[in-house]
Amino acid sequence: MDFQLKSLRSLVGKAITRVESLAARLQKNAFHAVVGPGLRPGAEHQLLRLKDEVGFAGKRVLEIGGDLEGTVARACLALGAKHVTSINHDRRFQSRQNERSSFRRMDGAALDFPAAHFDLVIGLAVLEHIRPFKQVLESVWRVTRPNGLVYLQGGPLWFSRKGHHLVLIGATGQRWRFNGRDGGINPIEDWDHLRLEPAELLGKLVLRGCSPVDAQAIVDYVYGTELINRYSANELGKFFGESRLTIRRCIPSQEPARQEVVLADLASQYRLPEREFRISSIAFLASR
Repeated sequence: MDFQLKSLRSLVGKAITRVESLAARLQKNAFHAVVGPGLRPGAEHQLLRLKDEVGFAGKRVLEIGGDLEGTVARACLALGAKHVTSINHDRRFQSRQNERSSFRRMDGAALDFPAAHFDLVIGLAVLEHIRPFKQVLESVWRVTRPNGLVYLQGGPLWFSRKGHHLVLIGATGQRWRFNGRDGGINPIEDWDHLRLEPAELLGKLVLRGCSPVDAQAIVDYVYGTELINRYSANELGKFFGESRLTIRRCIPSQEPARQEVVLADLASQYRLPEREFRISSIAFLASR
């Protein structure tokens, strides 16, 4: 009798697991059907984790640094958000709106919204781009309602192996991209943007097959672009700690140790712990 009961319980347990797995797949398929193509796997993972941890249902959401296609905003709506406002100061970002979403060209350091207006503020792949950090965090604090939540994430950080964040189209039309997406090529070896002087990187790029024109454009981007901020993970943490937001969780993504000799040299050169050079991205969940 005991054996039969155990077998029955096992069968019931397996059936429940299959039903839950099927329900999860159906929910994910419905989510993709609403969002459409274009949502990066990393963004999807973070949004689904946020759904489970803090929820979107019924919330008024502000997205900082929204993508040009509005993919993340659509995902937030699919996850139950009441309304999503997406902002970006990029001149290509087109202002538009409908009943449940609005898109506005705006600077995150000067958010033109009423105080305590949003339940949740999110920003994916933005921390490496924000330069006036204190002003942005103060502006975000102002428009977040009391007990509202803020989730900001970014990477690759400047001191990580691909922290140069290269995104450039060369004179020949070649796409140079730090992550190799969309047919791009990353011509810079790990941490070379930290290890080499501009002239050294230029020579190395030419030796690796870049045209002199493209090599110079890459060097100018790496050491001169204002699209990235060059802050360390520790500095980002200090900005949050000194703001009026309350940090609830810090989520660093740390790559496995590699090239230990290089890391030791970088730590000595920049007087930073080796850990800083392994943190590729980081996220902060905070509250007002």
